[in-house]
Amino acid sequence: MAEDERGSLPVRKLADEYVWERLTAGEITPATARTYKETLGLFSEAVGPYRLLSSIEPHEIREWLEGLTERSNLWTTRIRLSTVHVFYGWAILNGFVARDATAGVRAPQRRPVKAREPLHAVEPTALEVLAAITPERIPEMPLEEIGFDYLTGRVRRQEITPRSSSTFREVFRLFVGFLGPDKPISSIARSDVEHWIEHMNVAPATVRLRLGTLRNFFQWAVVNGYLTADPTLGIRAPRIPRRLPRAVPPKDIAVLLECCPDKRAELMVLLMCQEGLRAIEVSRLEEGDVDFDQHLIRVHGKGGHERVLPVSDETWSALVDYLAKYPTRAGALIRSYRVERDGRSAPLSPPRVSNIVGSAMQAGGIGRSPHRLRHTMATDMFNGGANVRDVQAALGHVSLSTTQIYLPLMNGTELRTLMGGRQYRQSDRDPREVLRAIR
Repeated sequence: MAEDERGSLPVRKLADEYVWERLTAGEITPATARTYKETLGLFSEAVGPYRLLSSIEPHEIREWLEGLTERSNLWTTRIRLSTVHVFYGWAILNGFVARDATAGVRAPQRRPVKAREPLHAVEPTALEVLAAITPERIPEMPLEEIGFDYLTGRVRRQEITPRSSSTFREVFRLFVGFLGPDKPISSIARSDVEHWIEHMNVAPATVRLRLGTLRNFFQWAVVNGYLTADPTLGIRAPRIPRRLPRAVPPKDIAVLLECCPDKRAELMVLLMCQEGLRAIEVSRLEEGDVDFDQHLIRVHGKGGHERVLPVSDETWSALVDYLAKYPTRAGALIRSYRVERDGRSAPLSPPRVSNIVGSAMQAGGIGRSPHRLRHTMATDMFNGGANVRDVQAALGHVSLSTTQIYLPLMNGTELRTLMGGRQYRQSDRDPREVLRAIR
């Protein structure tokens, strides 16, 4: 459309073009576009849908806001004013108007009370507000498409990592496959979610993860107008049995080191059992993360968290031997033996790290779970007298409750030392004489 034709567009047509332009540019989601279109539709109906935007005066916007405040709550009024204000900014940048009619217009600071209204009148509930701003004429969208918008938005806002997004997408795939691809989101009931959980043949921890993923999604769907009620509301996640972490005895660690096929596998084992690194943290280590002067390493943990750990003498010796055989100046510290076309070796993936260490553990007859080496490090720290905060910092746990699962593994000698040394009866008599006197 030519610029002169766009300049003569009435308010409603101009608002439609604004929403469409932002939607096609990927600046807003379809759900947000529908909300914008509804707000600007109400605005154009109030001021006149066939008027030019440049002819609207600030007092007309104030009158429109006052009418909104009488029919809805203050939060909704402010959201609508903000939408119109951004619309005016777009119109100024594109040359449709020279001034912003919303400048200086403020949303009412309090809800006016009518004379006939009882004093005990209360604000509408959140569901009533959502019902007012999300009419039934919103078209249905496939559940999988809505879930994609949800995950894409969370990744863009850096609320979750792309790795977590792929995990959540798998949960949506399973849920959509159970309900059927043609089931609209508005028809999903609590019974559908409960039946899905009943048909899962997985561990309780997996059920909790999948239910938590759906719960967050449906809460987002309610806020963005796809639903008026959360179908997961009231569904309780299964309890996870409290199982103590299983550490590897020191003699088995010695056997494991003997079963390592090379210096690389030996270094990975020691990083896990001495420094308590996860498999993914081992794979993320780079040569630049090693402080060769202070014998420190920078660990890139889960959720983008970092921590700096001292390297034990045994691990440092294995690191020096590994770098002497496989020197590197930059890039991944634990690398593949396969050389790429550019002459460099690719880093090992976390599953590959777990597979190498797990194979060595299986060869030594001590299971196949590399994460037990991390449990070993935490248990040894507690038995060595470390407090729970020190162990939390070493393991990189965000929550202290995650670290507290290791407390029952403290050995009996340490507990005897901590619990002993108390005496409540003040007596110099021999306990055996007291017993003979009682008999």
